[in-house]
Formats: sequence, structure tokens, C-alpha cells
Amino acid sequence: MGSNVVRFLAAMGVSVSAISRSSFPILGANVVRIPDWNNGPAALDILRRELANTDTVIHLAGRAHQVRESESAEVMALHTHSHVDIARLLLKACEGSNVGRFIALSSVAAVTDSTDSIITESAACHPLTPYGKAKFEMENLVLVGAPQVGAIPFILRAPLIYGPGMKGNPLRLVDALRRGIPIPVSSPTARRSFLFIENLCQAIGIITTTTRLKGGTYFIADGPSLSVPSFIEGLAAGLGIRPRLFHISVDTLEMLGRLGGVASRFFPSPITPYEMRKLYSSLEISCVKFWTEAGETPLFLAQDALAVTGEHYRCIRHSPHRPSQIP
Repeated sequence: MGSNVVRFLAAMGVSVSAISRSSFPILGANVVRIPDWNNGPAALDILRRELANTDTVIHLAGRAHQVRESESAEVMALHTHSHVDIARLLLKACEGSNVGRFIALSSVAAVTDSTDSIITESAACHPLTPYGKAKFEMENLVLVGAPQVGAIPFILRAPLIYGPGMKGNPLRLVDALRRGIPIPVSSPTARRSFLFIENLCQAIGIITTTTRLKGGTYFIADGPSLSVPSFIEGLAAGLGIRPRLFHISVDTLEMLGRLGGVASRFFPSPITPYEMRKLYSSLEISCVKFWTEAGETPLFLAQDALAVTGEHYRCIRHSPHRPSQIP
């Protein structure tokens, strides 16, 4: 994701430094390596040098939700470190700098993982997973801490992010479609919001290069939500594949989730109540606030974005190391 944002900002003429654990080159950026974020004083020294003449911090680092992940104290600690502790270190490094904007990528999981109504920024937050709880804690830290160091906070709550270079569940879906694996779908009325990586880059670019947005918390998405079958079919069309979808009742999915949840206490299981809910529950967000303040519309509509994503992975089927670029 970071390389996509760097490429987009560099194309806008923005000078970018990318702070990373590795020294792997990122086209368009000066890469600064911090191999050990646990070494606070050493990491802080590097960050202070880099942020001395920086006007915008974009905090994208974080541990993604893992399919086989438990909700143990150890897992919560891992998420807290990658989302909260690094944000705290970045804020401390901003003290005495010229940083005027602090952008932090959050998630709809900071609010909930399913709902029957469209969520807006005023919704009460009840995160259910270690990932969501850590994101929510990070949001509060940035909203309070950024103004204290002279920066305007921008929290971008994203739904599932997809596009070239994607990881996690969207990439597993591509693999399943390629293999011809039957994919279960449930309620045709369940709808979910999605975010194409280029639309996220556009949003970050607007904040970085303009003063249109006031700051605070924003939901960001492609626009209108899609049903899960529509998302799968759009991605499959780009891949040039006819998806093998089959209907399964909500009751059956809930039962599988409960059984998987019990099994996960004894061994890693990809079938959990959390994962099963994604197949039958709605999770719609309103991104009206962001795009209205920005005075723009997303660069890509969802169906076009899915076509681009599918085409990308169709082209790299036999070339897995091809760079993630938008045609």
C-alpha cells in the first residue's frame, strides 16, 4: 500500500521519504530504514531528523487482521504495538518540527464489523476484534496528540482495500477464483463498502496538497456499496473467469462460524464467526463528508476499479513479480 501512495504522490510532484523496516527501494521515494521499532530512542532519533523539514506525516504502518488470529492478550499486544505505539512515537518525533498535517489510516473495524444501517462519522464505536480495538485506540491518540504538536489530525477509516498490490482476503479471493473453487454467498440484500487503492491515494493526495479539508475523522470509500456477489463477479470479469458461486443459508454460515470458533481454540482455523459474518452481513459506510469537503469524486467507480484489479492479476498470473502499477 505504501508504494502505491508514494507513486501517486511522486506523480503529483510531492517529495516523499518512506520510513520502512526494510531497505527495499520504493520508486519515487527516499527510503529511510528503521529496522527495530522496539528500540524507541534510536527510532526516535531517526524520525526527528526526517521530520524536521516535513510538512505531512502519513501513518500507514500496522498489523493487518489475520484470518487465523485469536483474540488473546498476546495478539492484542501485537496490534497495539504496530498501530498505537508507532503512532505515539511518530507524534513524539513531530515535536518542534514543521509538521502541519498528520494523516492516519484507520479502519471501519474501529467502529464495528457489521451493521444493518449505513455508518457515518457520528456513529458510536464498538470495535469487536483486537485489530479494531487497536485502530480505535490509535485514532483517539492521534486526534488528541496531533494538535498538541501543532498538526491537524486526519483519520481515514477505510473498508476493505483492494487493487494491485493488495494482500489478505482480496488476494485469497483472486486465488480461489483462479483455481475454480466454489465460493459461498448468502443474503443477496447484504451490502458492503469497498475502497480501491487508487481512490485512497487520491484522498491522501488531496489532504497533502490542498487545504480543503478541515481535519478530524472521515470514512473513505469508492462510493455506493456493493453486494458481495457483485464484488466477486466484478473481480472475476477482470480476471476473465466465470465465478462458481453457490448459495448457502445464513443459519448454515453461523453454525460453521461457531464450529470454527471452537476449533480455533485448539488449532489455527480460517473458519471463524468473524470471517463467516463477512459473507452474510452488511457493512456500509457513508463517505459523503470526505468527498463533499474535498470537492471531488473518486477517480475510479467500483466496477471500473474491479476490472482494473482483475486485469492486473490476470496479466501477472505467470509473472508474480511484476510491479503493482495502474495502467
